[in-house]
Amino acid sequence: MNSDYKTARRKVSKNMQNKAISPILASLLLIVIVVAASIVAYAWVQSSTTAQLNQASGFIVMENVRFYDGDKIELSIRNTGTGDLKVDSIYIDDVGQQLTQQIHAKERVSIVLDYEWEVGTRYKIKVATSSGLYAEKTCNSPSTSQVWVNELWSKRKPVTVDNSLNPEDLSNYQVRVNVQYDSDMNSDFSDLRFTSSDEKTLLPYWIESYIASTSAVVWVNVPSVSASSTETIYMYYCNPSANSESNPNTTFDLFVDFTIDGIVTHGGTSQDLQPTQTEVIEDTTLHMWGNNWKAVTKNLNVIGDGSQAICFDFKSDGVQGEINGVGLDTDSALNSNWFYKIYGTQSWGITDHFGYGSDWQTYSLILDDFSGSFDRIVFCNDADASQATDLYY
Repeated sequence: MNSDYKTARRKVSKNMQNKAISPILASLLLIVIVVAASIVAYAWVQSSTTAQLNQASGFIVMENVRFYDGDKIELSIRNTGTGDLKVDSIYIDDVGQQLTQQIHAKERVSIVLDYEWEVGTRYKIKVATSSGLYAEKTCNSPSTSQVWVNELWSKRKPVTVDNSLNPEDLSNYQVRVNVQYDSDMNSDFSDLRFTSSDEKTLLPYWIESYIASTSAVVWVNVPSVSASSTETIYMYYCNPSANSESNPNTTFDLFVDFTIDGIVTHGGTSQDLQPTQTEVIEDTTLHMWGNNWKAVTKNLNVIGDGSQAICFDFKSDGVQGEINGVGLDTDSALNSNWFYKIYGTQSWGITDHFGYGSDWQTYSLILDDFSGSFDRIVFCNDADASQATDLYY
């Protein structure tokens, strides 16, 4: 996984070694399983497990133990037998807690205990049932305290935002993160969640696009990144029941949805000469192939100090016209002082970001050339000479 800045990647490693000691005495089967497991930033800890099998065919196994938040221990318990079991007590270093937890045959349950554990400490945990069966595990707590946003999300990865080359602080800054699919993610990336560096404060995000079970382009609103430094945020995943909370309106200061916001003629009939030669594609793409000017009505206050930018993707599949670009305005009249030309043969508008190559190209128009209050965003495909233009914003 990577970002437009720098993204730290940490590998997940897992080592397993199984040993079995198996004298069968009457109906008692003793199984000792030694498992060492480590998943990045997620403290599943396994060591030794003891389980019993009785004549009722109940079989209790403690599969995993997770330490998190400094005062939570989660146990993953499975009944692999054919009869139901009822857990009635759990012991941590011989200190018992009473409870009632039914576990049906072949069922796996998670039990969360309130327990203030110490970092880097060895604990003996025992789960006992009302029928006398039990499972034991000896395990080490993490070497550092683990904060977790929600126990329903079982994995996470760090994302490093690199602002080391920028002498300015960043505030409420949108970062583009390219997410590579992990087999524990939902195929549509609906289980993605992002938190700030405290590992638990949820951040607004928007999934711009994705290819199922392959990759996704995600924008995350990062609260702050200090000048000449880096900031680590966290991406949580692995929750099959999660629904997406992707929301562009909370991620960006202003977001254009051409379907919801609607498009209107700009510059009057003398400029928007072929008003019907446009279409909206999947809400966020404006396709223009005639001589036309369009606008979306949005209120925006421009500070003018370079702390704001208009970001968009642009592609031209046709002949170069006279003016292509994006600008702001207060009425339907054209104003070259508020318009950024990125492509075209005519000398008009601000050319700080002029230049187009081929295919899709991303633009970030730094708003440091003017200031003021505006009520519309303008999109232009000026082709007075009837050039065969064909472009997308």
